[in-house]
Amino acid sequence: MRVLEKHIEEGGLGEIYHAKAFWLRRSRIPGLGGWFTKKEQAGGGPLIDLGVHVIDMALYLMGNPGVLAVSAATYAEIGPQGKGQWAGSRFKKTEGVHYEVEDMATAFIRLEGGKTLTLDVSWALHTKATDDFGVTVYGNKGGAELYVEEYASTGTLMLIGNVGGADAITRPIFDSEAPSAGHANVIHDWVDELLGGEGKAPSGEEGLDRTRLIDAIYKSAEEGREIRLDQ
Repeated sequence: MRVLEKHIEEGGLGEIYHAKAFWLRRSRIPGLGGWFTKKEQAGGGPLIDLGVHVIDMALYLMGNPGVLAVSAATYAEIGPQGKGQWAGSRFKKTEGVHYEVEDMATAFIRLEGGKTLTLDVSWALHTKATDDFGVTVYGNKGGAELYVEEYASTGTLMLIGNVGGADAITRPIFDSEAPSAGHANVIHDWVDELLGGEGKAPSGEEGLDRTRLIDAIYKSAEEGREIRLDQ
């Protein structure tokens, strides 16, 4: 993300006008019948659990444009059958499965400046992906695809552009031996923000905006219509 962010800041993609965000799990519902699958306790399924992260990634790379409208659908097709449990995970399946949330969600999001974003997210879906997430961004000077398969730390970023008049694909090389700070980076950024430094911790307003968007996606799916957020 940080390499891609720098590439975007340097003008490598030009103006980004469309992005695709996804997090697809084939069969990894975290605990059929547990709190994850009960709407009152969890609030929702993979959209609120996974989708919010990749939506945040995409909007961040696009420069955080305002959301104008969303049209969405949610599905519960596999979980209610008692299938899709995450095998071997710390989340155990309980007897008498109660599945009250979605196991797949999709959305089309209209943004300020004519930009658009699409989303696909699942806990259980007949897909080749096992537990893969990422973002693809399209600009008027180049594009980029961040595809993370099974939490891989290398070989995840591809930059698409033009070199000397010819189409070109570049795959940045990351040091696979270097230790990753992981979530510690988020904590460091937050502390830097508190100390008045140059951290990249998101503001509370950004967090609230993401929550409003998730609510709008669920509302659109429930009511079967586009929901406007700019009114």
